[in-house]
Amino acid sequence: MPVLRSKYGIEAVYKQTVEHRGVLVLRGNVSPHVSDTDPHATGVRVLETRALNDDARTTANYINEFTKLVYEKLSKAEFNERRRREGKGPINMVLLRGAGSLRNFEPLSTKYRIKPAIIAGVALIRGIGRALGMDAISVNNYIGSKDDDFMAAFQAAARALNDHDFVFVHVKPTDSMSHDGDARGKAMIIERVDAGIRRFLEEASSDTYIFITCDHATPITVKDHTGDPVPFMAWGPDVMRDDITQFGERACAKGFWSRIRGIDVMNIIANYLGTLEKFGE
Repeated sequence: MPVLRSKYGIEAVYKQTVEHRGVLVLRGNVSPHVSDTDPHATGVRVLETRALNDDARTTANYINEFTKLVYEKLSKAEFNERRRREGKGPINMVLLRGAGSLRNFEPLSTKYRIKPAIIAGVALIRGIGRALGMDAISVNNYIGSKDDDFMAAFQAAARALNDHDFVFVHVKPTDSMSHDGDARGKAMIIERVDAGIRRFLEEASSDTYIFITCDHATPITVKDHTGDPVPFMAWGPDVMRDDITQFGERACAKGFWSRIRGIDVMNIIANYLGTLEKFGE
């Protein structure tokens, strides 16, 4: 966007990632303190971004002009003319949300004394892992879509444990199916993940621990994220057992772990790995 660059001193780089997602990187006199343009609803107008403090006014003005320019350029694009002839809706907007800036984090390797890796198809999750000092492992046909190859992902996780202490495997399409209200599709994804975990167990060593949880609830009936508690499971050679035989929100709430905070999960994992410093006699 050379016109806007000369006017505001800001350079924009947009990169498409998976499906409809992408990332907009702004360089120059910018601030992350701006509101979303994504209205999180269909059939309504795109929002104008607002500066959340005085330092963000230039960024907000840039984003609003950027949004208008994107609409104008895409609306006239040849592929949209073709889509209209085919009776399809045009692809004519970039919706922005979750503005932020890169921070420096203490690597997991020093905080928890582990050598960590991450397997994630979604670029955002993989990027967070890299920011935390995790080795990002690429897996063919694992891009965060409903067609992900979970078998290959969990096989890669088993191999990665040969030279890593901790491997994080991220599963995206269960969330996507929930947003679509597709109960059957979500069940099929869970079944394929189960098959991947079974293959992982066949290949992993006997002293391996497995921890399963998620970052938020996405009920099929709501089709959006909610603040409900999420299930957490720990499995391994010396994990204290309870009498829960199912993995789900209601069952896990009655189990040994009951209700814990998200910030405690890594401490629990590091405790079983034996990497945390012990206190007391």
